[in-house]
Amino acid sequence: AFCPQGVAKAGAMAVPEKEALRCLWHTQFTKAQQADSWGQFHEAQEGYLAVASQIAAKQALPSITSKEKDSMHRLSLCLSARAEALKTFKETVTSVDMKNLDPVFQT
Repeated sequence: AFCPQGVAKAGAMAVPEKEALRCLWHTQFTKAQQADSWGQFHEAQEGYLAVASQIAAKQALPSITSKEKDSMHRLSLCLSARAEALKTFKETVTSVDMKNLDPVFQT
């Protein structure tokens, strides 16, 4: 996905800082998801946990709406669940499930 510097989308993500975070998280998520699809489970696990913790840490920003906080919380839980699945080798959340999250980072 393309995340141009200084270009903000309309709607809830119109604040440039939010757009920068979204782009950063999407880039990191994509790297983790690629590692996951290539069977690099340790790298994927670290990547998913890093993005999940970054998202969780930003939920308290004053510019984040309650709807965005809810979405961020759910996203963080999904990323953490996949990291746990990789750690325990239990496919409760699969790599395919993670691919389905990609559009969430693009909106």
